[in-house]
Amino acid sequence: MHPITNKNLSGNLSSLENYNSRLQMENSIETLRTRAEHGEPQAQYELALHYESGKIAKKDIKKAFYWFCNAADQGHTEAQVRVGQWYHLGTATQTDYRKAFEYWTKASDKGDRIAIRSLANYYREELYPLKDMDKAFQYYLKAAKLGDTSSKRAVAYFYDYGLSPVESKREAFFWYSEAAEDGDPESQGNVAIMHHYGLGTKQNHANAVKYFQVASDHGDLKSKYWLGRYFKKGAIRKIL
Repeated sequence: MHPITNKNLSGNLSSLENYNSRLQMENSIETLRTRAEHGEPQAQYELALHYESGKIAKKDIKKAFYWFCNAADQGHTEAQVRVGQWYHLGTATQTDYRKAFEYWTKASDKGDRIAIRSLANYYREELYPLKDMDKAFQYYLKAAKLGDTSSKRAVAYFYDYGLSPVESKREAFFWYSEAAEDGDPESQGNVAIMHHYGLGTKQNHANAVKYFQVASDHGDLKSKYWLGRYFKKGAIRKIL
């Protein structure tokens, strides 16, 4: 007989813990599947996520799509967003922009900012239905006010380049700043440029350098170029 050592005992306990953990996960999946089959939208959505990730249940994209659709058709907002994304990308199904638009519309009616931004993208890019820049702007603005960073940047861009009903550098600066505070590198770079030229705000080279530095640290190539210009001219030393 082999003597029982602390190492052996520790190994046996670890194996037992792993087994119990797997057993609990399998039981939780079975419970979730039962609830999903009884028509619970949240259970259907969670089950779809497990099939999508493959971390607990065996990965199965088609089953994930099936359960996302079941939850979405019962009004589950996050599932509606996900189904719209999968129809848009053609994941586990054929690409269908019309169906993507329909599911996102259902979610947007309940205030989901991802769905609202997705509709704005469709109107902007003429994927479905017809291109409508005014509607694109209104949807971006709605999503931006709900806190969506990408939409904040889009609204700023519309104001900046006269794609909104009224061109306004002041509004562009405001929305770029909002997105910049969220950590968006492109917007940080744009705020820096507006400080540099005095667009929509007072000219302030110190603030320009500060935002260029932050954006550059986040990988924005445009800001790296601008910082290089400041260094080349020796302006950094005068500012700082």
